[in-house]
Amino acid sequence: MALNPQALTMTPEFIVYHVIVWVWCCMWVIPTGQRLLMSRCMSDVMCASRLQPGWLPVGQLDGVNSWVDLNDGQWKAFRSAMPLLLAGALGYGALSAGIRTLCTNLATARLRLSLAVSLGFICYLHGAYAPFTLATCSGQYLLAQATKGTRFAYPIAWMYCLGVLTVKEYFSWFGYSAIWPSELAEQLDSYRGEIVWNVSLNLISLRLLSFHLDCHWAEQHFRAGKDEKETKARASEGASMEYWEHVEVLACTHDP
Repeated sequence: MALNPQALTMTPEFIVYHVIVWVWCCMWVIPTGQRLLMSRCMSDVMCASRLQPGWLPVGQLDGVNSWVDLNDGQWKAFRSAMPLLLAGALGYGALSAGIRTLCTNLATARLRLSLAVSLGFICYLHGAYAPFTLATCSGQYLLAQATKGTRFAYPIAWMYCLGVLTVKEYFSWFGYSAIWPSELAEQLDSYRGEIVWNVSLNLISLRLLSFHLDCHWAEQHFRAGKDEKETKARASEGASMEYWEHVEVLACTHDP
């Protein structure tokens, strides 16, 4: 049976599901969890001393709409980075809108934009260690191309991603100095960027696994001729089987 290329998430049936889940979460799940956390925090003197009244009308406690912990380290980091995040989002939106207006081959243009933004983002985030994550993605790409459409695709994809997670957990000390002890290596090690390179491997491994399996399934459908309609649609957009090239894996795994 051929796959249905049309997404079902925005059909009338699924819109009803979205509304039900949204109302359920907003009316019960979030308020219940918030009240539970607040009551436990209020019972602890140290925790309660850090709380301040908030403005969201969620989970009222002691006559106050909500309580927030403004001393939380992650919240402080998020607030301090908000101007940069907002500028980045607006800039990316402006570039994307310009591409939709000016470019005729939209698929290729958006892919190039995603690649440029992704590479810039990963270099800013990991500094001199950006090649480590790029090499990780390139390794998955080579394995995906070698095993797509074969029975080895599933085990190889999972083994590689588990290996990536193993590197994250047990080889966090790894750096340029471990490869080639020298003054240059020490200088490179000193420029680690904003976040240590292996911190993002959890999310990257999920995207790599998705890319590998999607590439495998696309190859199966392409060989069997079960998805001829979608293949022609991709070809008309300039994608077809080229969608699973090296540029694509770098763009999709590092897209902020």
